[in-house]
Amino acid sequence: MRKIEPEFITGMGYIGASPGVLYHMGGAGEQTVVTGNPALLEGVKGSRFTSLTLYGISSQGSTTGAQLFDASLLKNTSSVSVECNGSDIIITALEDGPYRQTSSVPIGFFKEGDQICIAAEAFPKDNVVIIRDSSNATIANVIISNGLKEVVTIPANGTYRIILCINKGVSVKAGTVGVFSKLIVNKGNVSKDYEPYTGGKPSPSPEYPQEIENAGQDGEIRVEVLGKNLLRIDDSLKNYESNDYAGTSKRIISAGMVAVGLDNVNRFYPGNVSNCAIGNGNITYNTRSAGFAVGIGAKLIPEQTYICSYESTNNGRLCLLYYYADGTFYGSRDFMKSKTKFTIPKNVVYTVLLFRDADVAGDYKFWDIQLSSGDVTTAYEFYKPLQTAILKTPNGLPGIPVSSGGNYTDEKGQQWVADEIDPAKGERVQRIEEYRFTGTEEWLSWGVNNQVEGITGFYWYFKNTFSTAQKRILNTHAVFSENAWGGREEGTELIIEETNDDYLVWSVRNEYLEDTSDNNVAIKSFKKMLGEINAKMLYCLAESIRTPLPPETIAAYKALKTYSPTTTVINDAGAGMSVGYRRK
Repeated sequence: MRKIEPEFITGMGYIGASPGVLYHMGGAGEQTVVTGNPALLEGVKGSRFTSLTLYGISSQGSTTGAQLFDASLLKNTSSVSVECNGSDIIITALEDGPYRQTSSVPIGFFKEGDQICIAAEAFPKDNVVIIRDSSNATIANVIISNGLKEVVTIPANGTYRIILCINKGVSVKAGTVGVFSKLIVNKGNVSKDYEPYTGGKPSPSPEYPQEIENAGQDGEIRVEVLGKNLLRIDDSLKNYESNDYAGTSKRIISAGMVAVGLDNVNRFYPGNVSNCAIGNGNITYNTRSAGFAVGIGAKLIPEQTYICSYESTNNGRLCLLYYYADGTFYGSRDFMKSKTKFTIPKNVVYTVLLFRDADVAGDYKFWDIQLSSGDVTTAYEFYKPLQTAILKTPNGLPGIPVSSGGNYTDEKGQQWVADEIDPAKGERVQRIEEYRFTGTEEWLSWGVNNQVEGITGFYWYFKNTFSTAQKRILNTHAVFSENAWGGREEGTELIIEETNDDYLVWSVRNEYLEDTSDNNVAIKSFKKMLGEINAKMLYCLAESIRTPLPPETIAAYKALKTYSPTTTVINDAGAGMSVGYRRK
């Protein structure tokens, strides 16, 4: 979640810059810089930040071609509707009954004795992957259990296909949602990491591009400052009204909202809960029907870990309900006890903490409720008022991952060459530039099939000023490869020459080119392809560009205060972050 970084501190105390070490400053208190998002500041002294810097992060999907299952081929059936959202496949039952299942998707031809490995996460956990042969005979029912895999041995030569089914053969109600998350089907007996289907080929490529997403690409980054407790529970919470999504299972219960009468499977009947009182971090109510309780909306970061602690009467417990951006229900998780850590699924936008009964109707009370970042339970603190600052990012805030020489190291130890916004210094620092290919560039070639049959390498003396120290680039339509020179391997790279004749290499499969009958025709085909695919590249600049921040951004930063003893700083764009403060 976080990493403590030292600063170079002169005067009394220690001096140094070894990662992961705290350095002390005599007399004025210990000065500390914490990296990560969220950034958890502990042992805070005073009310001022000593620094706050946002760093660009660019993300891009990539694949090896291992995925056999093309989720885009799934179709609605008479019993279910199907929707794909990133790495999640969402199946909704359209009618009551068992075996609510999708259409089938072919996964290819296999020989007798071949093995395929299947793994996924699922909500509910007993969703099923059905494998059938060309005669429609079922050869395997793989029950998805989170974190587990299953290997299936093919019984005979032939083509095979997959069907997805909600909750085994158990009868379900219309509207029941089943989610298959990060479903991977690959050859062999070892499960691969999840990746989308890209036709058995690596990506990004001209056929399967992968967009580059930059932190703050929507034009702004919202920075929030809170205490340790991230959950506001008081009488100012706005009541959720189900009429907003009447007739559907969709719900948007955002931070600052309360849903009285929500249950652990996303049903909403306010009449089932009475005598509800909310205030000062406490919740009391009476439920007439087990499962129906009080849900509090929270804004949590996907793939981050949190912990919720509380006290309760009658063995009251916590349930988490997850929703996508459009309010579609993702699934829920029940916890039998307090002080349990959890990690938010990747594609979830809205999380609701349901403080529910112990499957028994009656009176319940919850108090000392605390939601905090990280996985360590600490003493209860009251919720502190939310502070915000909006930082404008008209061109986004990009950053390229590098092996060394970066200006930012995240909480996982990954280095980045990144653009910066530093309101304490009053400046934005640009280190990354974007180039969009048009096909008008003066490309040359080493020749068709020069090094490897089926691959042609092209190069261009790139006149823009790029860093000679950082060769790493991101390309929407090509993988980065340090073996692309001469057409030895599909991919792109920068070549740095001592003569300053630096150039960009892009080697592609011949199948992507219209004509490769000779070298000149291949170049024309490559340039034509570039004019059609709208490819772009991010690269590191040789010299950084510094521009002043607008006065309102600096003023917004200066208005932020730390909370003692604990402060949590969060940004909503996934940007890297370093926050400086004084320790007690």
